Amino acid sequence: MRSLQTRLGAGLVASLIAVFAVQWLAVGAAMRQLSEASMVRNMEHDVDNLLAGVSFDTAGRLRLDDTRVEQVFRAPFSGSYFRVDSGAGVQRSRSLWDQDLVVIRPAPGDVTRQRLRGPLGQPLLAITRTFTVQGRVVTIAVAEDLTPLERELAQFRNRYA
Repeated sequence: MRSLQTRLGAGLVASLIAVFAVQWLAVGAAMRQLSEASMVRNMEHDVDNLLAGVSFDTAGRLRLDDTRVEQVFRAPFSGSYFRVDSGAGVQRSRSLWDQDLVVIRPAPGDVTRQRLRGPLGQPLLAITRTFTVQGRVVTIAVAEDLTPLERELAQFRNRYA
């Protein structure tokens, strides 16, 4: 009788540990997905803002209205980066310093989402969209450093555990 009770108790403990481990993983994945979705919405806003500042001079050179560039893109290595490419010119955020973003160029109207390495080797989440502006194809990429998000998710997972 005692042996059966011991085996049932051990089985219950093992089952609870497995259930809580799966729950911990599922909640962590859900939090990551929600956080990244929020980041992407903010980056899409940045893409739209930059697009509003794109124009071409009479020689066909790409111009970007400085008033459309948020302050976070001006501070070197801020963790927020952009690249605007028209084929006839490229504008990069000052935050990239002398680095560049190597992104996949989607077809006009499409969006790509990818992970990259930043100018300091940090992980970045980037979105890239391609538009037609004044008859020219323009690709705008915006990227954000994932390090703060990773740190906050790790703290959350530790507290949740």
